[in-house]
Amino acid sequence: MKKSSGSKHYLPPAKWVDRALTALLGVSFLLLFFNRELFGSVYWLIIAMPWLAIVLAYKYPALFDFADSSNRRRNKTSLIFALFPPGLIIALYALLLNVVLIDWIRLNMYGALLGTFLLTLAAGTDPALKKKRGYLILLYVFTLVYGYGASFILNTKLDTSAPQI
Repeated sequence: MKKSSGSKHYLPPAKWVDRALTALLGVSFLLLFFNRELFGSVYWLIIAMPWLAIVLAYKYPALFDFADSSNRRRNKTSLIFALFPPGLIIALYALLLNVVLIDWIRLNMYGALLGTFLLTLAAGTDPALKKKRGYLILLYVFTLVYGYGASFILNTKLDTSAPQI
């Protein structure tokens, strides 16, 4: 186990964390198409994944950031794949639920607010992300998709009222 600079908390090597998050994304994507009942038990982890990435980048800035992973000379691990693939997986699951929403305008507003808040936190956590405008715009689209999917799932799973026809 490595010890991050100036912290009393121990953290596994950053590459292990990145590989674990990537493996969770891969397994959840396969479960989405091949075993949707089992995916129903892991979608909470997928919804929580971007928030976990933001906490890791905030708490351990010497180890994690949201920069592109193409620069091999960096010593940091990029958590960019913990930000946008969960949005696609959650939005796909929301579309496959086969549920008709009654108040979809309010849900879209909540989704936009959630996605904007997520990107604002990510950009505030990693100052290098603010310098890449095109990258931010692309991430904004993916965080909006995440916001829609997460608010859709939260709305359908936490709604205890009787279905109306």
